[in-house]
Amino acid sequence: MLEHHQMAQAANGNIEQVRTALVGITGIVPKAPEPTGPESYVVMSRVGHELDTVDSLRRRGISAYWPSFERLVVTRERRNGTCVRQLRRFGMIPGYVFTPLDPKVDFEQLLSTVVAAIDIARTFSGNPWLIPDRDIKLLRKIEIGLNTPLPAGKVAHAFKKGQRVHFVDDLVNSWPSGFVSKLAQDGRIGVEVDLMGRKVTIWVLPHQIERM
Repeated sequence: MLEHHQMAQAANGNIEQVRTALVGITGIVPKAPEPTGPESYVVMSRVGHELDTVDSLRRRGISAYWPSFERLVVTRERRNGTCVRQLRRFGMIPGYVFTPLDPKVDFEQLLSTVVAAIDIARTFSGNPWLIPDRDIKLLRKIEIGLNTPLPAGKVAHAFKKGQRVHFVDDLVNSWPSGFVSKLAQDGRIGVEVDLMGRKVTIWVLPHQIERM
């Protein structure tokens, strides 16, 4: 009798393994939530001084990521009567730097010593607002596209302010749609999105967004 009970338990165990293997296929077992991986703090920095914040964190042995792109700008320096143009880096999301969460580091205490850092983004309860690794990967994809060499001259497009758009690189639609808020002279587009607990502007190129 005991042997028969043990055989029944083993059979049931196999059935449960099969049911688990069918997750997301038959609908018998609820699909597990998609893992987001490591998380990062969202550090708010003084606009135009994000690189100072990154350098300050790295000098303390803390990894930091500043999504940025190069843009050719006109300077005050003149040569032969003509203003000199130089390549300069600009924040893809002005005023934001990202640094991985490390439970061993009291980051909020450390923040007071970081150059140009204002605070970290927080939830409505006041706790740190953490961005998942999948969003960091999406930012890196957009950043790579922004730093791809542009053709000579202005990038032509038909986008207008107020149009609702989504990001082409966001293949799983993890981000909400945004609205065109700024149009730069060189063809880059500022898209306003509700992210990180607030409205932020993300700079992209026309081919990186689509109208909804």
